[in-house]
Amino acid sequence: MGDKRLEALARNVKSLRHERGLTQEQVADRSGLHLTYVAGIESGRRNPTFITLVALAAGLTATPADLITGIEASAK
Repeated sequence: MGDKRLEALARNVKSLRHERGLTQEQVADRSGLHLTYVAGIESGRRNPTFITLVALAAGLTATPADLITGIEASAK
């Protein structure tokens, strides 16, 4: 099993993307990220940098805080 914090980030990103009716490809285009990188974040395999989180949040029309909500609780 992977890192609980990355799993929480993955759930948040996927949830926000679904709420906004976006595909991974659309999020990647809007964020300036590669599709496989977005997929890696959503699967919990990627540990994005702060700059990447900011870009991803912008692509999702969200805040970086929206992406990391609940991660503290997941670390336990």
